[in-house]
Amino acid sequence: MVKKKPTARILDPILDAEEVVWLGGEAGNVRKVYRIITTECFRVGIAFFTPGEGGAVHVHENSEEFSYSLSGGGMALGENDTPLGEQSPGKIKWNPAGSFHGGKTGDDGISVKIWAYSAGGELPTNDGVLIKEGKV
Repeated sequence: MVKKKPTARILDPILDAEEVVWLGGEAGNVRKVYRIITTECFRVGIAFFTPGEGGAVHVHENSEEFSYSLSGGGMALGENDTPLGEQSPGKIKWNPAGSFHGGKTGDDGISVKIWAYSAGGELPTNDGVLIKEGKV
């Protein structure tokens, strides 16, 4: 059997998302996550936070992760909710495997972040209910 050669593609992060997940369970802490790419090596997506929203501090024991802020901003948090600094547009938050991370957005409009993590990681589930396909 002839192996099909891979082809580069242009993807719309919303329309071409493989999966849509609303992550979190309490009011003001539900982020909208679009998983765009899943391969053997990494996962890539985009997340939207309304003002004041955030993600609870969590950890990916076996996976590295980064997020790049496109808009909005907020405070990046580490273990025990320790402030790590502002993550504003154009800034990258780097999370080595095993490092605790999370954050809370500011009040400056919608915060949009592109994220990627290496194989071995998964979207956190310890900060609330995982709601798939946008159904509450």
